[in-house]
Amino acid sequence: MTSFCEINGQRVREVYDEKLGFSRLYTDADELLVLIAPNFGAGWSTWNGGDDSEKLLEDSRIIRFYHDTYLKTKTREVGPFQEFLESLGIYNVYITTLRPLKDYLKIHQIPKGSRFRVDEYDGSETIVYFQEESWATA
Repeated sequence: MTSFCEINGQRVREVYDEKLGFSRLYTDADELLVLIAPNFGAGWSTWNGGDDSEKLLEDSRIIRFYHDTYLKTKTREVGPFQEFLESLGIYNVYITTLRPLKDYLKIHQIPKGSRFRVDEYDGSETIVYFQEESWATA
């Protein structure tokens, strides 16, 4: 089932992915929304989650909660986010308090069908696309 909501001023659709077991968000331009920590300090999906790292990166419920609680309001406390994650069965997530959450995490858009991964260095996460990598051939 597909439903719609608004994130960062644009309409997005929520699409359930049976393989992953959760819904993801796509823009009208078919870009996947993901949540990363681009600033130095602490990684988001790379430092947390183990088995839950894909959820932290792509789960529509987490992205919507972050958007609605931290980007649309002046909430600075990490407690509500921790409690929300625990309600999803995701425990012991490290969330930096060095800066407000709205500055720690960012929503990025990935073109649908793109092969990508999240690289992390010193807590700063970056989206790396498959076609940007160079590979050696034996």
